[in-house]
Order: sequence, then structure tokens, then C-alpha cells
Amino acid sequence: DRALRVWDAASDLSSFLVEKLDAHSGDILSVAFSPHDARLATVGCDSAVRVWDGASSILTSPLLEKFDAHAGSIRSAAFSPDGARITTVGNYA
Repeated sequence: DRALRVWDAASDLSSFLVEKLDAHSGDILSVAFSPHDARLATVGCDSAVRVWDGASSILTSPLLEKFDAHAGSIRSAAFSPDGARITTVGNYA
């Protein structure tokens, strides 16, 4: 359903959904959490990187940034250790 779901790992994972975001127009292939704050990045088949504010209230995480990073699907994303950069790996169409 192309949605990002964030679960509370401290609770029963089958019953406590923290967030569900309609994140991409294609399948989501990777999610990365920033090491120093609540930002998270999502990437997928729509060639876009989206950065979300994961510290906001339930179901209202604002999209902080969206940019097209590759000509094809993006397979993976990771934040740098200081959280200042995001690296991506993609396939070209």
C-alpha cells in the first residue's frame, strides 16, 4: 500500500501503530533514522528521497524535504554518523 508504518518497539508490536504515512508513489524500499534527531528518510521505486520529521504528533509527520536522487529506483539510504548527510544507492532505468 506504499505506506510507511512506525511501530513502538517497547510495546506489543502487533497492536500499537505510532504513525502511518502515505509516503511514496511507488514501493518503499528502505527507511533510515538519523542518529542524532528524529528525522527519517524513505526511498523507493519513485526515484525520490523523502525526509520526515519523526518527532511530530501521530499521523501528522511533516515532509521536511523531497528530492529526486536517481534516474531509477533507490534501493537503500543511510544517514552519515553525524546525521548531516544521506547516502543513497539506486538502479538506473
